[in-house]
Amino acid sequence: MRVIEDNHVIDGKQVEIKRTIPKGAAPLKDFKTKKIFVGGLPTALTDGEFKDFFSKFGKVVEHEIICDHSTNRSRGFGFIVFDAEKTVDELLAKKGNKIDLNGTQVSLRWCFLNFCEP
Repeated sequence: MRVIEDNHVIDGKQVEIKRTIPKGAAPLKDFKTKKIFVGGLPTALTDGEFKDFFSKFGKVVEHEIICDHSTNRSRGFGFIVFDAEKTVDELLAKKGNKIDLNGTQVSLRWCFLNFCEP
């Protein structure tokens, strides 16, 4: 689809257009993403350790461990954005939906906008 492939700027900010996926629906096989959800993170894991671990699989362009706003403590999950969709495909094909991160089994899921595949 051309609208998804074209570049778009809103209020001076580059935005990425993605196909929507209804809640509970399986993602389309031809839909690609550069973003993964990582669940079950150890609370002591630092941002640097998080990025460094996933950098082994490809170039990380964004990373975030989600923290509680009031306590600033890790909520135990985060997101990684790679520079290439191929990296996500290869990582999940090789490792599946679980990976050992510094001695802790964490879960991996594809993320499409606000939807992460179960």
